[in-house]
Parts: sequence; structure tokens; C-alpha cells
Amino acid sequence: MPEMPGVRIVDPRPLTLRARDYTHLALAGLVRTLCDPEAPYPAVVSAAREMLDRGYGRAVEFKNTVNLSAFDGLSDAELDELISRLQSIASPAPVVDGVATETPDQKGPHALGGANGVENQRPTTASSSTTSKW
Repeated sequence: MPEMPGVRIVDPRPLTLRARDYTHLALAGLVRTLCDPEAPYPAVVSAAREMLDRGYGRAVEFKNTVNLSAFDGLSDAELDELISRLQSIASPAPVVDGVATETPDQKGPHALGGANGVENQRPTTASSSTTSKW
């Protein structure tokens, strides 16, 4: 570390490490503020917030941003197909013991097979054989 005239460094550790030496005093001050019946209301709220943030972690804010430019080149038919696919996964199959009991497009006992446990064959439709971007 270069010498600076008139400045004497007593503790060469980074500031963050030196500040941690006084954690117990900072927490004690917050507790005193929380317990002081004459403390102003904003100070008590601030102290409570700080204690909770340190004890349980700071609340996370999620900010969703959507970039719609990915959909600019799609035709109306492609957008309709995408919307219908998204709506089909909006209500996923019920889960029992970690296994999906039925798919969203197959409702009822016919989707699980007959009485002997053999699954029924579903006929393929023309729309399932076409390819798409999705």
C-alpha cells in the first residue's frame, strides 16, 4: 500500500471487515430502540425492519420484464397456436405421490387405461402430425 502523507492506517483490513467488529453494538442499539417506550414511532419501525432483515433476510422484489419482440415475426395462426398451447399448460395435471395422474388434455378414467391397467390407444389426428416452431 503506498504511503500517503499525514495519513496513518491503524487497521489495514478492508472497511467491511472493520465494520463487522461493531456488529454487536449496532444490534444492541437496534434492540434498545425497539424496547424504548419513548422512542419515536419511525425509529422503532426502522429498527424492527433492520432486525427482521438481518434475522430472516431482506424481502425480495421480483420484477418481471417482458420483451415481445420475439413474437413480431409470427403470423396470427402461429400466435393462436402458441396461446392455445400456453393455456393447456396453465392447469397442469393433478399430482398424487409425485406422479401426474392425468395430462391436462386427458380427463377421466379413460386416460388411465382400462380395468386391466392397459392404456387405451389414442388415435393420432392430422394436427398432431404437423410440425411447428413450438
